[in-house]
Amino acid sequence: MSTDEASTEEEIVTETSGSSSKLIKIGGLLAVVLGLQVVVVWWLLSRPSVPATPQTDGELIESQFSDDNFDSGGSSVTDEEVPIDSFNCTNTSAIDEGVIHVSFHLAATTSPSNRAGFELAVTQSAERRVKEAVERVARNAPYDDLKDPYLASIKRQIKDEINKVLRKSYVNDILLTEFKIIEQ
Repeated sequence: MSTDEASTEEEIVTETSGSSSKLIKIGGLLAVVLGLQVVVVWWLLSRPSVPATPQTDGELIESQFSDDNFDSGGSSVTDEEVPIDSFNCTNTSAIDEGVIHVSFHLAATTSPSNRAGFELAVTQSAERRVKEAVERVARNAPYDDLKDPYLASIKRQIKDEINKVLRKSYVNDILLTEFKIIEQ
């Protein structure tokens, strides 16, 4: 063997041993980082939780009727129901060929401090404007909104329209009972 060939073989052996030592260093560093991550996760998950303070009876009842439990939200246990009226109207825009008759009983919830003013407004001072606003919502409602089991969109629109007519935020929630639609 010539001296050139021998020196080339030594360089190759030196390069491979150098690259394997780099791989060992990288592997060791990776193991240390993974070990630190495991320790941090274990420390975070093993921390004792803070015990919850017991709820009073009033807070327990309020939490059962929170916005998370109902789609319509807005209403609380302390709100009072105020009947508004029964409505029968025809919706011609919900379906292309035909008519939908809509009927329902309407009530609204309001805070006890607003009840007297709200009842006065919906039965005397703004009665016709409130009824017109409710009928407008029912007459212009899309078919999907009428078929919604919760009637969420219709309730929201009625609430907004009544509050707009009365120029005050009386209504917290809308209650629709005996809701019927008949397609013809």
